[in-house]
This record gives sequence, structure tokens and C-alpha cells, in this order.
Amino acid sequence: MTALVNRLAPLLESGGSAGCELAENAAANEAVSLVEEGIYEFTSSDTLTYVGQSGDIPARLYEHLISGKLLPGDFYSVQTTEVLGGRIPREIAEQLRIEQLGGVGNLRNVRNAIGVARQYLLGR
Repeated sequence: MTALVNRLAPLLESGGSAGCELAENAAANEAVSLVEEGIYEFTSSDTLTYVGQSGDIPARLYEHLISGKLLPGDFYSVQTTEVLGGRIPREIAEQLRIEQLGGVGNLRNVRNAIGVARQYLLGR
């Protein structure tokens, strides 16, 4: 069983088809379990892409599952990129990915990771 499935065990133990579906998708997406710290993206419940960052990606994905932003059936869409060095490097990487995808207007994200006051972090 993957490390990610182990981390998501409380949801899986709740039973039902959602838990089984999540287990199947998590097992098929082994790469997610290899990245703990960095940025991630997935197809959200409203079919828009969501981009985020975390120092504990499995725990953050679990929170998205509980909130309904990430549906168990969409777990296959999770993509992760390792970004080491702490919160600021992750936020910079998240902002750059948001921009690559066309900005928050095209995404489930409601705000930029790097706001106007911190644009200097992007070398602007």
C-alpha cells in the first residue's frame, strides 16, 4: 500500500464506494506518494484546475478530499512537483504555475499565491 493511501487511511476507513474509488486511484497514482513538499494541481469538483502548495502534500490533499474540492474519482488528476526550501520557494513555484495556466481567472484558485506587495519575490 502506498504511503499516500496510508496517510489517507481515515477517509478510506469510512467505507463506501468513495473510499474504494479513492483507494484504487491512489494505488494507480504512486508518484503522488513520493512528493511530500512542493506544489500540486488537480481537477477540482467544478472541473477547473486547482493549484496549491504544501509542506505536507498528502495531508493537504486529504483536506481537499474532506472539503469536497477534490473528489475521490478525480484523484487520478493529481500532479505534484517537488519544491524544497520552505514556504516561500513553494509559493513562488505555485504562482509561476498559476500564471502558466492563465491566471486565477481560469482556475479554481481565488487568489494569487504571490500578491502585489510581494511581487519582488518573482524578480519583478
